[in-house]
Amino acid sequence: MNAAPSFAVVVPFFNEGGNVEAVCEELKLVLAADYPDAEAILIDDGSTDETGQILDEFACRWPAARVHHLRTNRGQSGALLFGFKQTNAPVLVTMDGDGQNDPRDIPKLLALLVDTDMVVGVRMDRKDSWARRTLSRVAHLYRRRWLGAWGSDSGCALQVFRRD
Repeated sequence: MNAAPSFAVVVPFFNEGGNVEAVCEELKLVLAADYPDAEAILIDDGSTDETGQILDEFACRWPAARVHHLRTNRGQSGALLFGFKQTNAPVLVTMDGDGQNDPRDIPKLLALLVDTDMVVGVRMDRKDSWARRTLSRVAHLYRRRWLGAWGSDSGCALQVFRRD
């Protein structure tokens, strides 16, 4: 039986044909350089463009990558949950397939996981629309006031946490 990877990076993609190659190449460089025992779980979340085909082609050149195709779009949370079930790694890393998360930040987040169960990234140079940023600010205020939640960017997809 194969040993569990040290960690798995789970990345959902939905109609990201223009970003797939760059995101996967950057992730591959980070993992190959420092984490040869890690794996990448790449999820095609029911895309209707060339995302799935590009993921399959990339995975042929990267043995640490496993691609899964969902027939219908389940949304980011649904695709991530599916991806978590595809690995037995003790540590999970999530990032978005839209290119807004830099895989080079993964080692920094992993280093912070030593004394905690979860580390959440922060989007510094968001490429979201004005409406999306405004909605995010309102949600942040709501979480802070009513839920007592702290943190500056709970919506950042770049996260590292222990499976348990």
